[in-house]
Amino acid sequence: MPRKPALGKKPRNIIRAPMTKTTSASGDALQALRERGFVQQLSDEAGLQARMSSGPVCFYAGFDPTAASLHVGSLVPIIAMAHLARAGHQPIA
Repeated sequence: MPRKPALGKKPRNIIRAPMTKTTSASGDALQALRERGFVQQLSDEAGLQARMSSGPVCFYAGFDPTAASLHVGSLVPIIAMAHLARAGHQPIA
């Protein structure tokens, strides 16, 4: 069984790659989420589009990363967060 790294030390065998931007920070991110099936309905699409076009948006997705186990339902907001982060927006997790 592999040893766990000491507290405060990063494991050496993890490959770290920078996140690449797949869309611009404008409303393209919203369109990308819609195309991938993350968006079904919005209450103020024009307002959200305008806000996302004005600059990076800080967003939050509510799931408990400290839970005993994460399930596939937790994966959906995590993937949406990754799409928005790649577009230049700021996630809060």
